[in-house]
Amino acid sequence: MLQEFAQEVPTTENLCIQIYEIVQRGFREAHLERVRLEETMMNSFEYAG
Repeated sequence: MLQEFAQEVPTTENLCIQIYEIVQRGFREAHLERVRLEETMMNSFEYAG
Protein backbone atom coordinates (compact mmCIF):
# COMPACT_ATOMS: atom_id res chain seq x y z
CA MET A 1 0.00 0.00 0.00
CA LEU A 2 1.23 3.48 -0.83
CA GLN A 3 1.79 5.83 2.09
CA GLU A 4 -0.54 8.40 0.50
CA PHE A 5 -3.43 5.93 0.75
CA ALA A 6 -2.79 4.59 4.24
CA GLN A 7 -5.69 6.70 5.53
CA GLU A 8 -7.88 7.08 2.43
CA VAL A 9 -9.59 4.93 -0.16
CA PRO A 10 -7.64 4.88 -3.48
CA THR A 11 -10.46 6.20 -5.68
CA THR A 12 -9.81 8.01 -8.93
CA GLU A 13 -10.66 11.27 -7.20
CA ASN A 14 -8.17 10.69 -4.38
CA LEU A 15 -5.52 9.45 -6.82
CA CYS A 16 -5.90 12.62 -8.88
CA ILE A 17 -5.49 14.80 -5.78
CA GLN A 18 -2.40 12.89 -4.66
CA ILE A 19 -0.80 13.13 -8.13
CA TYR A 20 -1.45 16.88 -8.12
CA GLU A 21 0.19 17.29 -4.72
CA ILE A 22 3.20 15.10 -5.60
CA VAL A 23 3.86 16.95 -8.88
CA GLN A 24 3.38 20.34 -7.23
CA ARG A 25 5.92 19.46 -4.51
CA GLY A 26 8.43 18.20 -7.08
CA PHE A 27 8.24 21.23 -9.39
CA ARG A 28 8.01 24.25 -7.09
CA GLU A 29 9.09 26.72 -9.80
CA ALA A 30 6.49 25.53 -12.32
CA HIS A 31 2.82 26.46 -12.43
CA LEU A 32 0.61 23.38 -12.22
CA GLU A 33 -2.86 24.23 -13.42
CA ARG A 34 -4.64 20.90 -12.98
CA VAL A 35 -4.46 17.12 -13.14
CA ARG A 36 -7.06 15.12 -15.06
CA LEU A 37 -7.53 11.35 -15.00
CA GLU A 38 -9.84 9.53 -17.36
CA GLU A 39 -11.13 6.11 -16.36
CA THR A 40 -13.30 5.66 -19.41
CA MET A 41 -14.56 7.85 -22.25
CA MET A 42 -17.52 8.81 -20.06
CA ASN A 43 -15.87 8.98 -16.64
CA SER A 44 -13.10 11.36 -15.61
CA PHE A 45 -11.99 13.48 -12.69
CA GLU A 46 -10.09 16.76 -12.67
CA TYR A 47 -8.40 18.48 -9.73
CA ALA A 48 -7.13 22.06 -9.79
CA GLY A 49 -5.80 22.48 -6.27
